[in-house]
Amino acid sequence: MLRYYQILGLNDNATEEEVKKAYRSLAKKWHPDRYINQPEKLEEAEKKFKEIAQAYAVIIDNKNSDKIPDSSGIKRKKTDPKVQFDLGVMAVEVNDLSEALDYFNSAIKIDPNYREAYIYRATILEKQGFQLRADNDWRKAKELKLKESISTKIVEKDEPIYSKKKETYKSEIKIEIKESFVNSKPSSSQELSWQRVKIFKAHSGAINSISIASNGQIFVTGSNDKTIKIWKLNNGELVSILPDQKEAIYSVVISPDSHYLATAGKDKNIKIWNLSQQVLYATLDGWFSGHQDEILSLSFTPDSQYLVSGSKDKTVRMWNIHNQEEVLKYTTYGDKILTINCDKTGNYLATAGYERWIKILNLKTGKLAKSLKTNAVVTTVAFSPNNKILASGGFDRQIKLWDWQKKEIISSLIGHTETISTLAFDADNKLLFSGSWDSSVKIWDINTQECLCTLKPHRNEIIALAVRNNKIITGGKDGNISFINHLSK
Repeated sequence: MLRYYQILGLNDNATEEEVKKAYRSLAKKWHPDRYINQPEKLEEAEKKFKEIAQAYAVIIDNKNSDKIPDSSGIKRKKTDPKVQFDLGVMAVEVNDLSEALDYFNSAIKIDPNYREAYIYRATILEKQGFQLRADNDWRKAKELKLKESISTKIVEKDEPIYSKKKETYKSEIKIEIKESFVNSKPSSSQELSWQRVKIFKAHSGAINSISIASNGQIFVTGSNDKTIKIWKLNNGELVSILPDQKEAIYSVVISPDSHYLATAGKDKNIKIWNLSQQVLYATLDGWFSGHQDEILSLSFTPDSQYLVSGSKDKTVRMWNIHNQEEVLKYTTYGDKILTINCDKTGNYLATAGYERWIKILNLKTGKLAKSLKTNAVVTTVAFSPNNKILASGGFDRQIKLWDWQKKEIISSLIGHTETISTLAFDADNKLLFSGSWDSSVKIWDINTQECLCTLKPHRNEIIALAVRNNKIITGGKDGNISFINHLSK
C-alpha cells in the first residue's frame, strides 16, 4: 500500500482529502491530452496517468470500503462501484477501451443500477461492433432513467433548479435525482442558487441558435421551423418575426455594437439585418462569392465591421459588412465546418468540425496560425473574454480548456453524458457554461476546473445557450426557451 501513496508523493498517513488533492494535481499535470502535440512525451504521459489513476483508486477504495463479516466471520471489503466507474472514464481518456470495458463491467457487477456505467459501456461496445450488446445497455440505461423519474414527486410550480442545501436537480415539472459524475459535485466554497423564472414554447421546431444584444434589451432565436424571432430580454415578450425565411435557420448573431443581425442556414445565404428597424440590409450570396452548401456558424469581429462564416462546403469566409465584399476565403479543410468563434481582439478565429483539428486562423494575414489536435468531432468553440483560454466540446462528451497560444490542454472537464452542443464564458473569466444533448446545462469554475452545479431546464436536447450578466437563456430541440437567473445568497 505504501507504494501507491509514494506514487502520489504522500505518506501512508495522508488524509482522504490530501489524497484527492494530490491526485487532481498529478492527473492534471500528466493528462495525455496535454501532450497530443508532443509525441515524444505522449507515451510517458499515458503511462504516468494510468499509474496515478490506479494508485488513487486503490487508496480511496481502501479508505472508503465497508468491511462486512461473512459467514466465517472474516471481514471482506465491499468495492466502491464509483471508483471502478471513475477508472473506466480515465481509461477512456487514454483510449484504452479494453481496460475501460473491464472497469465498467466491474462497476455494473457491484451496482446493477449504475446507469452511467451502462451508457459508457454501450458507447464502447458500439465502437467495437457489438451492436446487440450495446442496444441492451442503452435499453437498460433508459429503463433506469424512467424508474428515477417515476420515483420522484411532481412539483406544481417553478422552483430553484438547483439548490445547494437540498442538493437536488429539478426539471420542468419534476425533481430528478442526478447521480454524481467525475468533477460534478457542488462547490464547497461558493453558495449557488439558480432559478428558472420562465419557460415557454417559442418555436415549432428545434432552436439552433440564440444571440443576446450587448445593449441588454433584446435577444434573437433561429429555428428549424424556418423563423427568426426577436424577443425582449427582460420578460421574453415577442417583439417581431423577421419575414421571408424559406429554410431552416442554423445561426443567428448580433453584432457587438447591436446595430446588425446576421442570420444563415440551409439556404446557403447570409442575411444582414438592420436590427433597430428590423429590415433587411444586405444578402451575401452568389455562386462566385458565396458558400456552396449550408452555413452552420457565424461570428462578428469585435469592431462589428466584419462577419465570418463557416459552412458544410469546407470553407471559411470573411465579409465586409458595409460593401458586402468577400475579403477572405480559407479552403484547406478536409471536412464540414460546424463551429467558428472570433477572439476578443479580432485578430484570430477558431474553427472546427468533422475534421479532427481545431484550426485557428490569423484574420489579418488570412493564414493558419495554430492547429490543435482533437480526438473527436468538435461541435462548439469559445474564446474566454481575456483571450487566454479556448474551450471546445463535441462528440466525445468532454470539454477541453486550451492554452491555445501554447497549443496545450489545460484541463478536460468530464460530466456530460451526450454530445456537448454549446459553450459560453461569463464576462469575468470565472465561469464556463455548457449545454448538451443530455438535456443539462453545467456551470464550471475556470480556476478549479470543477462543476459548480448542473441544471435541467429542458426534457430533451439543449442545442443553444447564451449568457448575459446573471441570466442564462437556453433553447432546446423541444422548441422551448428557458430563462434561468442566478440568485446570490
